[in-house]
Amino acid sequence: MKRSKHKALRATAALIAGAAGAAMVGGLASASPKASGGHITLTYWNGFTGPDGPTVKALVNEFNKTHPNITIDMSIMPWDTFYTKLLPALASGSGPDIEAMDTQQLPQYAEKHVFLPLNSYYQHSPDTHALAKGAVAATRVNGTQYGVPVNYAPLMMYWNKTLFAKAHIAGPPKNWSQWMSDAVKLSHGGKSPQYGIALADNNTIPVWPILLWENGGGIVNSSITKSVLASPQSISAVEQWSKLIIKDGIAPKNITGADADSLFQAQKAAMEVNGPWATTGYTQAKVNYGLAPVPAGPKRTLTLTDVTAMSINAKDSAAKVKAAETFFNFWNAKATQIDYAVHTGFVPTRTDVTAAELKKNPQVALFEQAGHNAVPYQLGANFTNIDTNTWTPAIEKILDGAPVKSTLESASQQIQSYLG
Repeated sequence: MKRSKHKALRATAALIAGAAGAAMVGGLASASPKASGGHITLTYWNGFTGPDGPTVKALVNEFNKTHPNITIDMSIMPWDTFYTKLLPALASGSGPDIEAMDTQQLPQYAEKHVFLPLNSYYQHSPDTHALAKGAVAATRVNGTQYGVPVNYAPLMMYWNKTLFAKAHIAGPPKNWSQWMSDAVKLSHGGKSPQYGIALADNNTIPVWPILLWENGGGIVNSSITKSVLASPQSISAVEQWSKLIIKDGIAPKNITGADADSLFQAQKAAMEVNGPWATTGYTQAKVNYGLAPVPAGPKRTLTLTDVTAMSINAKDSAAKVKAAETFFNFWNAKATQIDYAVHTGFVPTRTDVTAAELKKNPQVALFEQAGHNAVPYQLGANFTNIDTNTWTPAIEKILDGAPVKSTLESASQQIQSYLG
């Protein structure tokens, strides 16, 4: 889920927390930028290995052709490899000049002072005023901007029209009652099981937190100062959905985002909550799918928006910083964003792109509308400890049969210890 971005945050945890660094960097080729004769080469690391990858490559090639004094030397790698390499490389001085990552991770890196503050860029760049406020806000840590949006991706529900028709269900569910009922109707066992929904719980974009939010709960409060995982609303949400998985078999237990994607693409799951990056792959696989908002919860209607942002190595020279900002301007220019949105399905990072300009890919407008009810998944500088080391193991234990209430209460206490 997330353009092959199954984040492997457990590997990241040790790297963020401590000094595993120098020993791991020895085998890496130097990623230091090169500058000679007025020409600057900037290394750029990211994990865009999914269907959006070819478009990213094409746009970087276009930048290189149209900016003869700057070359973007891009390295695309799986996200787990990216996060394993990045912090040690930055700490040793061999890290990339530009790196793109999920903004959920930014607070941990900002705390290490490895990224350059970008407040001045936002003040003098001609186009930052047009960027989506939600995307910009996701790149801000304690009032300081540490990133510039690469993409902006609200999540929606994909539903398989063919499987729905076979189950005599007219259209996508609009609320939890319909969602749960449809998921049961669309599930059956046997040698070739079919699931009502592919609901990943590890190495994935956060889908379970949406269920907590829509029931009035969550993992932490909005100020990220208190755990709310043991609240009655959070417990109730997990109890309802875990029961449907364990007893009614609406989804396989303990699956990754990649597993969920494969199930939906193979038409072995009738529904999946996912982002716009999946449209290309599912279309190529000839899945007869539709897009719908995440069904309304008992307390509220919310979805998650995922933002990836580019940051600059704090050790870069002024000339390299200026070159990186030139690339940022190109990436978020209106023409680039139209091209990127049309070919990938991502919502433009700019708010001044019109529906008429996106008519070649009408799905983009659907995701843009979903963004009105979307919020980022923010856990602060303790993201890895809270999400990967505590919340994810808790939900995995519950799906393996552990009691919901006591498991969430224990996890909540651990989360509160991280929050202080």
